Amino acid sequence: MWAPRWKVTLVAAFAALLAMVWLVLPVLRRANPTFLAHADPALAAVAGTVVDPEGHPVAGIEVTWFAADPDGVAMLGHRAFVGGREHVVTDARGGFRFATVPTVDGHVAIAGSKPQWEGSTGELTPRAGFVASGLRLVARPIPPSRRLQGTLHDPDGKPLAFVPILAKGSRWLRNAQDLAMTDADGRFEFVWPWDGEFELIARPEGAAEQPLGRVTSGEVHLTASLRR
Repeated sequence: MWAPRWKVTLVAAFAALLAMVWLVLPVLRRANPTFLAHADPALAAVAGTVVDPEGHPVAGIEVTWFAADPDGVAMLGHRAFVGGREHVVTDARGGFRFATVPTVDGHVAIAGSKPQWEGSTGELTPRAGFVASGLRLVARPIPPSRRLQGTLHDPDGKPLAFVPILAKGSRWLRNAQDLAMTDADGRFEFVWPWDGEFELIARPEGAAEQPLGRVTSGEVHLTASLRR
């Protein structure tokens, strides 16, 4: 039995849209650095500046080089990237420089355990013997709606120190998870990749996992009875 023409047209249009997203999005995310000769022809370097939305340099921000994951799978133009050990802090003029990076696709992004800012450069492919310079990373403040701070106590009100807490969330085709550790006072903090609800699970060493409920943002005070 033949499908109606309008259904065939709709499926074809949807397939064309997916193809366009697959092909165009990676191009739009490409950076356009200036390649300058490196002193060492065997090394590839990356350099640029971090600025705020008004264009002012931002000093003292930790940035990381993220390289394309060779085992990652691209979906709708999104590729997997992994951060290595290449971390630098911007200087007084907002400048950063990675003395050596692998010659695979990657980008520079703001990192750190408790970032106040977020942002990344476009993707680029470093070249051996050159410095990819002139990169511009716009740092934007992370809104309060994506930041959670909290404390974890036992039923008697005693802080639970150094307990790993797993956060999990999903949105459309994206899944995210993060792990935080309570400090000596039972405090922890998360920065979400998007607005919404996330599930928290306490994962103490030597004890059973315990769900802590679903949370959004702001300040929370949680109680857990961690039996070993």
